[in-house]
Amino acid sequence: MSPRHYIQFPDQGALINAATETAQNTLSAALEHRGHAHFLCSGGSTPGPVYTALSKTPLDWAKITVGLTDERYVSRQSDGSNMALLDRTLLQNYASEAAAFPLVADPTETVEQAASTADEIYKQNLLPADLMILGMGGDAHTLSWFADADGLQNALDLKSDRMVISLTAPQTRVTGPYTSRITLTRPAIAAARQIILLITGEEKRTVFETATQDTPIAHMIEAAGERLTTYWAP
Repeated sequence: MSPRHYIQFPDQGALINAATETAQNTLSAALEHRGHAHFLCSGGSTPGPVYTALSKTPLDWAKITVGLTDERYVSRQSDGSNMALLDRTLLQNYASEAAAFPLVADPTETVEQAASTADEIYKQNLLPADLMILGMGGDAHTLSWFADADGLQNALDLKSDRMVISLTAPQTRVTGPYTSRITLTRPAIAAARQIILLITGEEKRTVFETATQDTPIAHMIEAAGERLTTYWAP
């Protein structure tokens, strides 16, 4: 697979610095041009330092809405929650003024109800995204698009009017016990103004470069088109 914009860095520190600068510039431009900015974030260990660095950036965070690209169906207080990651990293310092929207707003709802609620909230407050930060797992998944997931075809349906759906991933070493998921759909990816994909390590680089057209990461790349830039570091 040949990504359109693929930048290699000598180490993860350089990747973090570059991603932070790009995010800052993108959000600043959105604020200048539209008076507000929509920022959607993935979970994972790689983007965490980027979020922490951004939290210390003096943007007009009160005019930036923050949300997630996908989430495990858990409470915000759970160790497995992507929203909890944002609480610890991005939503601190200057960025504590941002309006943040979890994908699981009410953990008493079923996962399908939570996804339907989030679909309406995200359409009103977060989409299209001015900036989206994504990652990729060692199984070539991105967002919560897992191969063989129950509901994956709904996530990939470009004709769907849904921007957020629920799906059930097969339990693997990558998913762990968190098989019930809520995720953005392909139409949400296709509408994003800029997407950064962060990848680290030789193993993931090999997965990325050898991914076939039927893998989740390939579907994302196709949907994102020229608006995607991939950052890789060892």
